[in-house]
Amino acid sequence: MRQVWNIIKYMIIFCANLLMLFFLHGYFNLIIMIIMIIMPIASILTARLMLSRLHVSFAGAKENIHIEDPFVLKVVLDNPAWIPMLNVNLKLHVKNAFFRLEGEHVLNIPAYAGQRNEISYPLSSEYLGVLSIEAEQMQVLDWLGFVCWKRDISEKKEIVLLPFGSLEVEPDMAAVNNGMTELEESRKKGHDFSDVQDVREYRPGDKLQNIHWKLSAKKDALMVKERVSLSSSQLIVLVELFQNETMILNRILIAAYGMAHFLLQNQIPFTLQWWSTREEDMKRMPVDNQQDLDAWIESIYYEAYYETAELGCMMMRRLVQEDTRFMVIGSSGMTGGDVLLQYGGDVEGYICN
Repeated sequence: MRQVWNIIKYMIIFCANLLMLFFLHGYFNLIIMIIMIIMPIASILTARLMLSRLHVSFAGAKENIHIEDPFVLKVVLDNPAWIPMLNVNLKLHVKNAFFRLEGEHVLNIPAYAGQRNEISYPLSSEYLGVLSIEAEQMQVLDWLGFVCWKRDISEKKEIVLLPFGSLEVEPDMAAVNNGMTELEESRKKGHDFSDVQDVREYRPGDKLQNIHWKLSAKKDALMVKERVSLSSSQLIVLVELFQNETMILNRILIAAYGMAHFLLQNQIPFTLQWWSTREEDMKRMPVDNQQDLDAWIESIYYEAYYETAELGCMMMRRLVQEDTRFMVIGSSGMTGGDVLLQYGGDVEGYICN
């Protein structure tokens, strides 16, 4: 509609000048008429040519960002030619595939002659997941605003949105201890309950606590004890991937991440488990450090949520012995044991018998 109005205004000016030329027979009006005939052609062809020369890229913004933290993504437009184009629009598609949220934005960026132009695009999100920002289309409007040329592009930036580590409500340690075995309590106090399977030479990245100092002194070289962790003795934390109209899954994952961070800080060994509807199987991940925890939450973003509040717990009960105790983080009101924490008014962590 905007282009049509521009053409109408141009035609009115052109006809007015033509009438003046017809009655006044002035050379000035003749020159203006010739320019007004050439200008649209030059404007449209230049915009078409520049469409293929312009290049878009993304800069700034770390790959891992905490939710609700505002961040700035820089959109960069490179113009290698010495012709400026002031009306360049970028169509951006922003998507969170995990929660099935998406939207479109249009940015106007001038393309300066022979220069790179950067604009700051502020973003923030209250939902976890992988935020995908893709430049899908470039639109170049010619100088006179008659024609808008379009070109499909595919420049993409992905940002992993992580929860904050700390919980707003501190878990009930008495209930946590009730869900632990004697072996786990001993490990919490600092004892190492893993089996030594073999001894080998040190490799970069090995933990210092695994170095066999006496043998290293004898061999005059660092020797490392290879251990097999007694993962069966670890505390099991089952995370329900339950979603409803209030976006409860976002709060469940925040609570689970915060609880896992709390267990790490208190040196309580644990394993995170969840029911995968994609693979129709119970998946597990032992967490020994913050890197493992971040890897777990990112792997969850590629799962599919379900709409049955206790689906994960029901599947877990089928797979473990009847007297097995494990921790569940899911919707409140489904408690089967000691409540460890409450978060957001509708999320609870509890020990399931």
